[in-house]
Amino acid sequence: MRKFYFAFVTIALFVIASCSQNDELPIDSGASTRTIKYDNSIVHVSINSIVGPTVSLSAFFKQEGVTINKRGFVWSMKNNKPTIGGKSIFRLIDFTGKDTITNTLNTTYVDTYYYVRGYAITSTADTIYSDIDSFMISSIKPQIETMPITNRTRIAAITIGRFISYGNVTINGFGICMNSKGYPTMNDQYIAAVDTASDTNYKGQFGAFFDNLAANTMYHVRAYCIYTVNSHRDTIYANDRIFKTTFGGDVQWTWGDNDKGKSSDATVNARIAQAMDSAMYYYNNYSNLYHRITANYNPGVPTADCTLSGWMRFGPGETYQWVGTAQHEISHAMGVGTAWNWSSFGDPWSKPIATQSIRVLLKDMTQNIHGAYNNQIHFWPGGINYRNEVENPGTSNTKGVVFSGVYMLKVNAMMCNALREDGLASYY
Repeated sequence: MRKFYFAFVTIALFVIASCSQNDELPIDSGASTRTIKYDNSIVHVSINSIVGPTVSLSAFFKQEGVTINKRGFVWSMKNNKPTIGGKSIFRLIDFTGKDTITNTLNTTYVDTYYYVRGYAITSTADTIYSDIDSFMISSIKPQIETMPITNRTRIAAITIGRFISYGNVTINGFGICMNSKGYPTMNDQYIAAVDTASDTNYKGQFGAFFDNLAANTMYHVRAYCIYTVNSHRDTIYANDRIFKTTFGGDVQWTWGDNDKGKSSDATVNARIAQAMDSAMYYYNNYSNLYHRITANYNPGVPTADCTLSGWMRFGPGETYQWVGTAQHEISHAMGVGTAWNWSSFGDPWSKPIATQSIRVLLKDMTQNIHGAYNNQIHFWPGGINYRNEVENPGTSNTKGVVFSGVYMLKVNAMMCNALREDGLASYY
């Protein structure tokens, strides 16, 4: 009697436990040259269990009246009556000589029947088969989720998807798609195929950074996953999340002491003004923060500095009179290294919004924010602690992602926004 078994499992390679495997075989000379019998009283096969991808098989042999020289299993995914030497047949030969043999078969295909039987080859070269048992491993699609959007600004947003389960199919790709109408698909204008780790240590999270969006506008995002089942490719989508871009930040600057904070050198003043204007652009488009910054030139300052209240000083070094320094110092005005609760977040940073943001921005789910401990007043990565982080592409690369140039300036503002979303205090 043929029996059918169903199970839900994950994909794996063939692994053989107590028997030796030959792949698809030609006719075994001397193995099936005489009588072929079907006798469950002499050979009986049973499926013991199906756990994950592993199917446990047993065969029992009764040698009364016959002498068994070889024994084992034959199975097929195409032939529903597998025999030694038949087409699309796989055979396992047992060398233990025991009356009971076992095998663990790890399946490679889902939604496909496997047909299996035991066999015994007698001393007279007769082949005796058991009846046929069958089982099928059913496919399970991945399950994914679109996470809430927690770091969104005037023209940018960080979006995150998560694998709830990976199923037992081949995952070909995954990412985030977005539109302004609802239920976005991969056919929409905004789509990001992401390569962030699908590591279960990070709960299978992945994410995408969307830039150049419209201000104060509703958008829809959905995570997607492309997968293959037995050579058939399909795409699934997660839940539809809605978010709205903001009006942006309100960070402004002036010269200190009614222009007395300026240098006597107009070229220096022009460099500082350009740096501050550029920093305002990034903080007002890539953060939602508020502050009033007072810029000053002070020849006694070695580099540059800034207080929590926003009093900023540039020294005489031309290398520090640029946008990266301005943004780095503005971060101190936003609470980095200066807020009363700065050191309470630990190292690595213990809160989720900044942590998820840096991982998405770097396309590396192993990244963390560092610096908020032992009186350190900076953060990294993303803090623009050195000019070459911005000016020399490749200096801060992580897994092939260029974290420098204009992108670094955007990241800095997005990260300060995330730190504040996580609860970093400010002066107001």
